[in-house]
Amino acid sequence: MTNPGSKPYWHYLVLAFVLFGAVIEFIQQPSRLLLPALVIGIVIYLYKFPPRWLLRLGSMRSPLASKQAKTHPRKRKKYPFRVIEGNNKKNSL
Repeated sequence: MTNPGSKPYWHYLVLAFVLFGAVIEFIQQPSRLLLPALVIGIVIYLYKFPPRWLLRLGSMRSPLASKQAKTHPRKRKKYPFRVIEGNNKKNSL
């Protein structure tokens, strides 16, 4: 078992092997890593800085729902505050 405060050094070893393999692969055949890296980069860029048309596309509502919300505003019913007495045996005074 590992101590919760200790750092798992084997994670760094696995990460080093992955990075080493990626560098070797990039040196041998750059086209195999270039396309996935490009796609991942585009997705991250669009996530961080979405264009306006994409923002509007995600927030569109149906016209019927927006008309109903404007014509029928919800009103809260006004009930007096009511306390329901319970039978708690622990707190009996």
